[in-house]
Amino acid sequence: MTDDESRRYDVGVLVKAIDVIEALVGTNGLGLTELAAAAGVSRGSVFRIATTLEGRGWLSKHPDSKKYYIGEQFLALLSRLDSRVDLVSLAQPAMTRLRDQFGETVNLGRLAGGTVEYVHIVESEHGLRMASKPGARDPLHSTAMGKALLARLSDDTVEALFPPASRERRTSRTITTLNGLLAEMERVREAGWAEDAEENEIGSRCIAVAITGVDGTPVAALSISGPTARIDDALAAQIAESLRESAAKLEESLGAGLMQTAAGAL
Repeated sequence: MTDDESRRYDVGVLVKAIDVIEALVGTNGLGLTELAAAAGVSRGSVFRIATTLEGRGWLSKHPDSKKYYIGEQFLALLSRLDSRVDLVSLAQPAMTRLRDQFGETVNLGRLAGGTVEYVHIVESEHGLRMASKPGARDPLHSTAMGKALLARLSDDTVEALFPPASRERRTSRTITTLNGLLAEMERVREAGWAEDAEENEIGSRCIAVAITGVDGTPVAALSISGPTARIDDALAAQIAESLRESAAKLEESLGAGLMQTAAGAL
């Protein structure tokens, strides 16, 4: 089938919706007029499309600036990678190596409904260890994995994912203000890694990095957690460096896997 023939079957509004989403990817948000120009779609059509996508969670709109951003539902769908690109299988060897290197529990998580969901865990062999279960969820703002994921998003998207109702204080160290979290996001972006030091659970320290897709969107986070008595600042810095190296290799493998999946679909 030629390109001209295939275009006969295009659904106009669907094509425009895809153009709107593609115009937003990689931006820090666009206003209605900017989005219409970037997508090559009329302002009226963009308004109707964006309102529909916002209602389904595929886009979000900042209440003050009125800019549109990629929404939580779209990010969640991106994190549920094609089954032929199995992130758990890709991450398992690295997670085992990290557990053996540092002796602490290694976690793989993803964005899920305004929380971080544990996808896979390689537990420490210590009797005293920090561990959760696959499928369990924790808040984004109080966990290292959650903060690593949030730091790869725009500040306005972070604000949309951190409404007052979700600002639970898990411990006395938990960040519960938007300004506090945004300042923490800046620190995480500069450092390249996130941590929570007894912010989610007393006696626990966790270091995490984000794993991103080919477009820079966070698809998962990798972390190491253990008792504060065993993870001092020097060890935390070593853990962060090893996590960053492992995440970079996983991103390469993930990109190659997605290319193979796309090629197989042709």
